[in-house]
Amino acid sequence: MAFVTMPSAPALEQSTKLLFAVMGADELRYVLPLAKALREAGVAVEVYPEATKLKKQFDYADKKAIPFISINGSSEIEVGTVNVKNLETGEQKAFEPSDIPGILGFIA
Repeated sequence: MAFVTMPSAPALEQSTKLLFAVMGADELRYVLPLAKALREAGVAVEVYPEATKLKKQFDYADKKAIPFISINGSSEIEVGTVNVKNLETGEQKAFEPSDIPGILGFIA
């Protein structure tokens, strides 16, 4: 039997670039399509595995040296934006979920 190795995107082999914080089920459903689109664009993205306190999610990002976090609650869902924060500089920007090029430019 021959083993087939699947090629992987080189960008996904690097450490995580962006963490999506999870506030609840609605917010999770809101960010999953965006996480998928960013992964398809070659960005190493994680979605926090559970809804928990933000401090715990920030600590996780810090421990794994993830440079960007996206925190989206009911107000972001209401207005149709996605917040992305640079954890090193503190700079934060809001994007439309469809603005993949804008998000890529910000986290580059």
